[in-house]
Amino acid sequence: MTGVDLVSFSGADDAVARFLRNYMLSGIPLTACLFLAGALDSFFNERIAHGPLTVVMAIIASASTFVVAASHDVGSLACDIAMVGTGLGTAFVCLRVGLVTSRLSGTEACVTISSAALLSFLIYFAVKGAPGDISVVLVSLLPFASVFCSFCVPDEVSETDPLEEAISIDKLPQGFFVRLVLAVCAFALAAGVSKGIGMIVVSGASTPVECIVSLVCIAGFILGLCLLLRTRNFNVSSLYLPIGLLMAFAMLGAPILGSPDIVQSAITGVLYNIFVIVVWCLLIDLAGRTTLTPTRVFGFGRGASALGTTVGVVVVMLNQGLFSGDSVYYVAYLAVMSVLLVLVFTLALSTGTIERAFDVMLAKQERQAAERLSRRAAEGQTLNESAAKTEEANAPEEAPGALFDRACMTLASEAKLTAREAEVLALLARGRTIGYVADELVIAQNTAKGYVKNVYAKLGIHSRQELIDAVEELYLRM
Repeated sequence: MTGVDLVSFSGADDAVARFLRNYMLSGIPLTACLFLAGALDSFFNERIAHGPLTVVMAIIASASTFVVAASHDVGSLACDIAMVGTGLGTAFVCLRVGLVTSRLSGTEACVTISSAALLSFLIYFAVKGAPGDISVVLVSLLPFASVFCSFCVPDEVSETDPLEEAISIDKLPQGFFVRLVLAVCAFALAAGVSKGIGMIVVSGASTPVECIVSLVCIAGFILGLCLLLRTRNFNVSSLYLPIGLLMAFAMLGAPILGSPDIVQSAITGVLYNIFVIVVWCLLIDLAGRTTLTPTRVFGFGRGASALGTTVGVVVVMLNQGLFSGDSVYYVAYLAVMSVLLVLVFTLALSTGTIERAFDVMLAKQERQAAERLSRRAAEGQTLNESAAKTEEANAPEEAPGALFDRACMTLASEAKLTAREAEVLALLARGRTIGYVADELVIAQNTAKGYVKNVYAKLGIHSRQELIDAVEELYLRM
């Protein structure tokens, strides 16, 4: 949360100008700081993990929030400086929380982040119920409290399981991370426009109705997810991009429904809160399972989200009349933005999850191998070799990943793995987590870890990356 969230909004011109000024003073430093940290992750990552930098910035965020909340008692210059402070401080709070939550995985990440959102709403009601001065102090302490709690995570919990090594980003298709960041930015732009419209139709950044409805909807989302995972094994990370697109479309369509202002604001608020949860889970999945540092992932990921939201809100505030629900300009914007969202979503979804990225990369490698085989057959090799290779090149195309599966089975046979260990090897080579392996094979997680240790021992390797390299080496020979 930044100090701008504490500023009420009304339709008056001076209020619009003040709100827009405050939002930009907070949003621009927030975005710039996140992008800078992402670009210089080698410098910032260790300092965010262990150094005093995050604590100092959290104190700045809390102090700045207090000044903004008490802005009626201070001069405008002090308020402007405090708005910048909220943006800079909040950026480091986001990076610190992202670093800690990146240790989560799969369903645990989704449920934990959603539960944290529920807790934040309960804190909101508790703060709102306090007397005026106490409420201001409590709100101001929230940035520091979040960082303080993040340092209370026990060391044994924060250490990464040695069997859950990160997958090298080089093993994923080129531009995988960039496409996800662009998708997040496009989704956030749609969310920012909807958020800006919600601020216009209802005075104030948030309402109790919005928070209550959000609380109920997020609780229902968690319950539905848990019920789904109880019935079947499901890769929850494959839901993030589709849900993000759905939330963006729903927020875009909310202003043209003709609903009462308070209902429209509540609907938009609920969709926006779910959108934020989904984006955070998407970044957790990427930071926790690849060699990209959490600072780079959350720096660029949250920076793209902040950029899209800030641009969307500012555009609405500068052109209020164009974005009313009955305006033909908004309908035109809706059409253009819908096309953009579909294009970006299609681009990102082609390799939207790590598992999907592996499959796409393997399919590409198989096509390249088939092309090389065809060229060799046409280069005047011996008649028998040429005929054999031509016949193989003209054989029906296998499903993507079939050759990779054969490489896994060959490696398992050479290492004399059991049938169950061979299944574990194939799943690990495709980037699946131990939790996913346990669910897929219907075994306990500790049992799955035991199988992984056996596979490593029989292959004479010590990490998942060595396993992937061994399978790929055999795959290329085949």
